[in-house]
Amino acid sequence: MTTEQVEQVDDTQPAEQQQVETEARTFTQEEIDRIIADRLKRQKDQFKDYDELKQAAARLAELEESQKSETEKAISEAEKRTRQVTLGEVGQRLAAAEIKAALTGVVLDPAGIVEDLNLSRYVNSDGEVDTEAVQALRAKYEALVPRPDGRPKGSADQGARGDGAVTYSRAQLRDPKFYQEHQEDILRAAREGRITD
Repeated sequence: MTTEQVEQVDDTQPAEQQQVETEARTFTQEEIDRIIADRLKRQKDQFKDYDELKQAAARLAELEESQKSETEKAISEAEKRTRQVTLGEVGQRLAAAEIKAALTGVVLDPAGIVEDLNLSRYVNSDGEVDTEAVQALRAKYEALVPRPDGRPKGSADQGARGDGAVTYSRAQLRDPKFYQEHQEDILRAAREGRITD
């Protein structure tokens, strides 16, 4: 039958039959409850063996793992370790770039500082850069920057202490030549909190 013939057949149905088909049926509350209960039962029956299938899949995975040869197990473990090492290396490169960017404009030589850092401290176990640690590092170095009014921080003795440890002022750190000459001592002083306002 073609589409035209179907349309003709539908047009030839008696008007009474078309009217009966379009009338809405009303249901009682009991009928609705029974329909819903039947539907819920069918849905529940459809997934009744889900937990069993899940357990069977877990047992199958355990069985497959136990049947792997020692070589396959070693290969699998090596792949895991390689992935972790690679993520760590890439993460450290990213951390170095982020630290350099974070310290640009804060210190004279961001690359020099990055060279002295243990970059693994700035990478989490997933190989992602720990942005909070990078920001904390930036905050530490920002604390070394001189005050906006240009006055040096610290006392007139430029940080001399009785214990022999030298303290540096931010005014001293602004001088590039002085910074280059004393870079190692300045970085050590920063770690030990011996930079004054």
